Amino acid sequence: MDEAGVSTGKLTFWTLSAVAVGLAGVASSEPGSDLLIGGVAWLALAAVGWAWVRWIRRNPDRRSRAGQLTALIAVVAAFALTTLTDATLWLRFERSKPELTALAQDAVARKPPTAKVQPAFEYVGSYLVKDYTYLPGGSVELRLEDRSFGTHGFLYRPPGAFFPASSHGESYRPIGGNWYVMAKPPAGGYVRMPHLDGSYEDG
Repeated sequence: MDEAGVSTGKLTFWTLSAVAVGLAGVASSEPGSDLLIGGVAWLALAAVGWAWVRWIRRNPDRRSRAGQLTALIAVVAAFALTTLTDATLWLRFERSKPELTALAQDAVARKPPTAKVQPAFEYVGSYLVKDYTYLPGGSVELRLEDRSFGTHGFLYRPPGAFFPASSHGESYRPIGGNWYVMAKPPAGGYVRMPHLDGSYEDG
């Protein structure tokens, strides 16, 4: 058995695994999931499979196969958990929440015109905010610069404020406190979706 080859194969496998899961976490931390980084993460996961095959081929000891198979299952499970849940989104949002809340509360206090306010793509916390809008009813939409289909960001809804009238497929899901993850379909698309209370409103 080539000990050096086995060690190299093992190191390559775990390095690519860390890259794949890490990229998946970064992509999923965006409200709309970053499609570019997410695509690279899937390519990295494919490379993990390739590295795993090379690793087991360099080690003919069948007693090691169980451990190698467990390692592969653990990596795939971690990748799936990171991709399919809001874990990294929640962690990144919580880190940025104080700055996002300060911006939204300032908009509520000033009640600017409903036309979008451009903050010149400023980083607010760890998110690049493209613009924000004070809406009738007291809520504030923060649109993010992202690489995904449609428009994504966050909605700040202070106590007593209303959800914006939805007639173009907007969807809002709670992420904590007065905050909601916002998603809108691509321009020109129309997907009739309910409000959080289950009602529909046509414009």
